[in-house]
Amino acid sequence: MVKGGEHAALGPGLGRWIAAPAAMGAGAACVFGAACGSGGAGGSVTVPTGDDGNSNGHTIYTPTIAFGKGFGNLDFQSTVGVEIPNGGVDRLSMPLRWNTAFQYRVFRYFWPELEFNYSWFTLGERTGKNQLFLTPGLIIGRIPIHGRIGATFGAGYQVAVTHFPAYNNAVIATGRIPF
Repeated sequence: MVKGGEHAALGPGLGRWIAAPAAMGAGAACVFGAACGSGGAGGSVTVPTGDDGNSNGHTIYTPTIAFGKGFGNLDFQSTVGVEIPNGGVDRLSMPLRWNTAFQYRVFRYFWPELEFNYSWFTLGERTGKNQLFLTPGLIIGRIPIHGRIGATFGAGYQVAVTHFPAYNNAVIATGRIPF
């Protein structure tokens, strides 16, 4: 579960990492696995949409690497990436993002989780500052729909725990149709 505009959606693990594009963008990933866990590399492109009051006005490229491991009903998944805007760096910065989620499967479809969302800002008006959000949440899925197609939904509440967050708290939600 990741707030819109960031890197990867962390779906119920079962030892697998599920890549998803950023909001209003397109993404791609190359995922590999091994007995010790799984990981991959990919990225997304977020394009500006809307009018000037609703858009950052610049395309943002986000190369990302991901890894995770399951241990029975417990899993962890993590991504690290950097947002590279094609302009407006003074305003948008070029943040390094690191997200890690710990999930525990309860019954068949319920995954309570705790996610850590860390950002370190390089360049721009927030240069050198960092922010950390803790996000307790619940993922429901992967609910079979047809064949390999399933549905995954979730919600959480982000709480800022550093001194210079871009915002303090937020309710977040995710919905995916993995295949």
